Amino acid sequence: MDITYIRAVFGALRSTVTKPLYKIDSGVILQIAGITDLPEYFNADFANSEKGTATRMLGHDGEVTIPDTLLQTGLPIFCWIYVVNETTGRTVYSVKIPVKQRSNVEDPQPTPEQADIITQAINALNQAGDNAEQAAESAQASAESAAQSVASIRGYAEDAQGYAEDAARSAGEAAQSAQTATNAAESAEESEAKSKGYADSAKENADRAEMSMKNAGCFWLEVDDNDDLIYIRTDNAGVDIRTDENDDLIVEAW
Repeated sequence: MDITYIRAVFGALRSTVTKPLYKIDSGVILQIAGITDLPEYFNADFANSEKGTATRMLGHDGEVTIPDTLLQTGLPIFCWIYVVNETTGRTVYSVKIPVKQRSNVEDPQPTPEQADIITQAINALNQAGDNAEQAAESAQASAESAAQSVASIRGYAEDAQGYAEDAARSAGEAAQSAQTATNAAESAEESEAKSKGYADSAKENADRAEMSMKNAGCFWLEVDDNDDLIYIRTDNAGVDIRTDENDDLIVEAW
């Protein structure tokens, strides 16, 4: 829709009249000029009568749209613009917009030759429209097929990525298991080495104890199966066994 602009220029007075519009006009924008204190946003009331019901429109940057319904009546349009500030208070500016009715233009009747040409042109336009529609349908089908191919490729890529992640996870678990087995083997070897060291140390200590006993000399007493007292001593041990006057057993070793 074409946009029509009409200007309302204010001078010393607070009212003005614009150039006329036509009843068939639509989408007309009223431009306000000459109001120095007009705010960025303002209210403008439009009506077909100075005493009628008004339609309020919001204006911006000195422009406001005239309601089409008021133009379609063919009656003059009145506009009131309200400016409120701290110095002058509430100021009202009025605009009168004349509206004319443009006479209808009768359509000329075409001759048979012109009618045939018009028919041919219409048929050509219809054929062109059908061809364009077919081309659009073909293009849409191609686009949908391409979209399906892209979706399939994306699905394959996502599957491949999932397989790769599973393989990487399995490889990591296998590496972890191998490391655990290696650590267990090393721990077993270490335990075996420690056990062998403990056995060697025990044998060495036993040998040393036996050697100490031989070098130092020792003896011990035992009771055999016949309840006879016997004693055993090493070569380096000296033992004297006797009874005293009370028949107590005295054992002396040196």
